[in-house]
Amino acid sequence: MQRAREEADLARQRFMQTHPEHRMVADVLEAEWNAKLRALDEAQQELERRRAEIEPTLWRRVDVPLTSTLLALHDIIQVTVGWTDSHLFEFVVGDCLYSELVPDDELVGRKIYDAAGIRLRTLIGRGVERLLYVYDFGDNWRHDVFIEDVRDGEADVDYPAFVAGERRCPPEDVGGVPGFMRFLEAALNPFHDEHEEVLTWYGKPFDRDDIDEHYVRMALTTIANRRRGALMRHRAAE
Repeated sequence: MQRAREEADLARQRFMQTHPEHRMVADVLEAEWNAKLRALDEAQQELERRRAEIEPTLWRRVDVPLTSTLLALHDIIQVTVGWTDSHLFEFVVGDCLYSELVPDDELVGRKIYDAAGIRLRTLIGRGVERLLYVYDFGDNWRHDVFIEDVRDGEADVDYPAFVAGERRCPPEDVGGVPGFMRFLEAALNPFHDEHEEVLTWYGKPFDRDDIDEHYVRMALTTIANRRRGALMRHRAAE
């Protein structure tokens, strides 16, 4: 959808920059603009349809330090949701895109800001309460990230810290929402023709309600220890 939005905006700019005397050119550009707007509308409708397809909702709640960058938040989402950090990602914050900087982004006209260069504290100070996290541009997994509360942390807790969550995430490379629906149909039905094949591909039985909380807590502890070590080194250098 982001690409459709960018193409519609580009078509609008080309149309607005055309001199009124060049009527034929303007008509062509206006038609292109309208086509891009229709494509954007279709992309938005498709996004809403896909979001509505995964029911019940998969969700996680995590206490995260305000000093965390969006790159750090990416790492936190990966381990709490259950992804393996095997694909590209981006955060959409208003009109801004944040990710790991890739030279090719400039070639296709995408302005990408460094996810390691912006902290949650800065976004919250700007009034941001919701982010869109997109992972794996092929499967196009889109996660709504809500900043529910800002409060003082507890002295005896290392952050980030897992709070709660429900339902296991889709497997990597399953084929987006349609592929996940097909996967569930086969994986959860022992009489399905592709049941054994799907479980062999996945590598183990698929329990939709098991979020592997033990692993999530261990992985977040590793991130918290790494963060604490970095803070200690920074303070020692002061």
